[in-house]
Amino acid sequence: MRRLALPILLTLLAVSGCNPTPMSVSNTSVIETGGTDNMAVGGNAAVDTAPIACPAIGGKLAAPAQCDEYTRQANALTDGVAAFDPPRKMRMGAPETITLVIGQAADAGAVTNAVVGDSGDTNMVRTEKISIGENVSAELTSPNAMFKIAPEGRVVKAMPARGQQIWQWSVEALVPGKHKLTLTVGVPIMGSGGEVWQPVLEPRTFEIDVQARQRTWPEYFDDMAKFFTSLKGALLALAAVVGAVGAIWLALKKLRGGQEAGNEENSGKDGEGG
Repeated sequence: MRRLALPILLTLLAVSGCNPTPMSVSNTSVIETGGTDNMAVGGNAAVDTAPIACPAIGGKLAAPAQCDEYTRQANALTDGVAAFDPPRKMRMGAPETITLVIGQAADAGAVTNAVVGDSGDTNMVRTEKISIGENVSAELTSPNAMFKIAPEGRVVKAMPARGQQIWQWSVEALVPGKHKLTLTVGVPIMGSGGEVWQPVLEPRTFEIDVQARQRTWPEYFDDMAKFFTSLKGALLALAAVVGAVGAIWLALKKLRGGQEAGNEENSGKDGEGG
């Protein structure tokens, strides 16, 4: 009978609309419920800061704020001009300096004159139209190590709001014959840590043909004479420094000797007086 009474009682309760007391919601469930709302909010934040493919750096991933900065740099390009003095002939063992000056297109004349310098020969200067930004990179290279170039690699410099920027390389021919130097200029996108993103915008490449030859014997002896002359000058300068140091040492020694003699004389007078 007891077994039959329990199902009947439950049936009556159901019919009457009464429900058993619901179970209390656990703390874990509450946290999960609240967490769901937080996850929704946090999810939106994650969407806002999630890396995106940034066209300004070639589709590489970047945070939206960073991509905005890279895009701003990319949109800041203006017309510029590059002027440099490519050597047509070089001889081995005689390094030459190649100068590159970059500035605003409106200042092309001043940019060219900055390369010419005191010689005034504009025929040796090559001028090219380029794009410039807040920063400009330049690199001088040679295939198969035909030249010794310093500095090596891409050199990035900030462009002044007005005026010019200058790059210089020391170039030495290592192999006789006709070879090429390659000058590459572009606008790098700079990260907050100073890193350079690829690709460099608006890259321009300029080929420079150079005829390199070996030194003649007269040139070799002339270079040796210049070396020894410079070495002689360095030795003379060193001798002058050594002589000056010696003179100071002798003066100090003489002064110290005079002080010691004076002290001895005073000591003798004190003894006689006693």
